[in-house]
Amino acid sequence: MSNNENIGFNSLLIKIYELSLFSLCFTYCLSTIYIFDNNNLVNILNIAIQAVSYPILIILILNSKYSQKEFFLIFIVGILLVNEFFHNYSTNWLRYFLLFLASQKIPFTKILKTLLSAFVSIFILGIFLYILGISNAGIARREAVTFGFTQPNILAMIIITINLIIFILYREYKIFDFLLALGSIIFISLFLKTQTAAIVLILFPLIYIFVKREIRLNNRFALLVIEGSQILILLITCLLLFLYPKTIYDPFRTKIDTLFSYRPYLNYNNVMQYGFSLFGRQINIFNTSDYAYNYFGGFLSNQRYNTVDNSYIIQLISIGIITIIPVYIFYIKMIKKAIKNHRYAVITVAILCCFYAFIENNYNEAYYFFPFFYLMSIDDLSSVNFGCLDGK
Repeated sequence: MSNNENIGFNSLLIKIYELSLFSLCFTYCLSTIYIFDNNNLVNILNIAIQAVSYPILIILILNSKYSQKEFFLIFIVGILLVNEFFHNYSTNWLRYFLLFLASQKIPFTKILKTLLSAFVSIFILGIFLYILGISNAGIARREAVTFGFTQPNILAMIIITINLIIFILYREYKIFDFLLALGSIIFISLFLKTQTAAIVLILFPLIYIFVKREIRLNNRFALLVIEGSQILILLITCLLLFLYPKTIYDPFRTKIDTLFSYRPYLNYNNVMQYGFSLFGRQINIFNTSDYAYNYFGGFLSNQRYNTVDNSYIIQLISIGIITIIPVYIFYIKMIKKAIKNHRYAVITVAILCCFYAFIENNYNEAYYFFPFFYLMSIDDLSSVNFGCLDGK
């Protein structure tokens, strides 16, 4: 095959991957729009797109020419995820794994732009249907407005993801970037009433400055914290679970529960009810039958449902401790690669995603925790025409 034919063939594979990624992300996010939530046609479309995309991704993986050792590791991790599927009946992590492996020959900016297109399309579609009066969930809790989406938190997460993708794509802050972040913070705080989401955007410049400074100083302790940031937040989650029933925690229980909208108690309640699993299990965490009564605080939750708004708790309960170990290994390797290449924005966004996963359960999806794609994909950030935020 000549060089020109090879370039054309590679371009075709990239387009196929982009189309698969866009289709999977778009159809998955369709259910976040109120009118499409629990819609049978949307569910069928989602399943159909997955059925078509999975074989394509497998072909792309085989074309990536991994070494025998790498294929052996892929096989071991794949067995764990297939086993988790039979325990949990969820394709989330299998889809995550296939997209992740198939991205080896894909430029990272192509992935970012594809995800950005999918999320912006969903955002515009949801707002458009809301304006037309077709999709309206009404006033949500805390008098927040859903703007056509199922929950204010979901819309906030989409807005945050759009911002974080743009942060990585651009080299330097310009007036547009500042106005976008400021406008998003104001919109999220005033209309969606989810301050925790706004905090993510506020934290970006602070964490970015810290990451950039410590990497340039080659501070070994700081680098260790950065590399293990996902595990660190997991340990904090487990520490809260351990301390929650302890007497030493009593003076802080009500304040911390209120600060995190009763998440600490709901996390503790679910872990006590279901326990941890090693390889995953199928459970119905979302229960609308009764209020969640906090026996320690002596009060009812302000929400008439039981849920877990913490991705780490979801992993420990339903995905399994053993199954999730490769994910943490991949995260460390991804951070190490980003540190080596001085991709400060990639690292910053990855840390923010870990923080956001502490207060949301949707970060078990590849589309929201997109920095993972950086590990296997081609690092072409410095070759983007308009530059990248974390250039050397």
